[in-house]
Amino acid sequence: MGLLLDQSGDPKGAEQSLRVAIQVLRPLADSQGAQPKLSRDLAIACNNLSFVLRTREPAAADVASQEAIEILERLSKASATGNDYQDDLALCYNNRAALQIQKGDWKAPIEWHQRAIVLQEKWHGRARRSSATEATWRSA
Repeated sequence: MGLLLDQSGDPKGAEQSLRVAIQVLRPLADSQGAQPKLSRDLAIACNNLSFVLRTREPAAADVASQEAIEILERLSKASATGNDYQDDLALCYNNRAALQIQKGDWKAPIEWHQRAIVLQEKWHGRARRSSATEATWRSA
């Protein structure tokens, strides 16, 4: 809902919607025995809030972005396969890079983009490369 409000020209409404979502999700995600999905939803809400705040409140956007990354990295480490949450984490890394660029930093964004690329290649690139390799062998 928050991103829809932002895209429709209501950034204040978007911020309010996302802050309410975070306020509701945080205690649920932090409760004993909580499902990982609640933590993931909290991370996505934090990442979306950072996107909405990127131009109006860069410091708050930075804090929300960092929280999203910390949550998803923790979930990823705790997952049985290690593959869960990688797409979400790559998205957060890219968002973090964009926030750094807005602050005029050109070094940190490269590192954040590289982290995102590594995740994307690790979990998605293999299938694409193997399909491309197979097509190359067929045509030879």
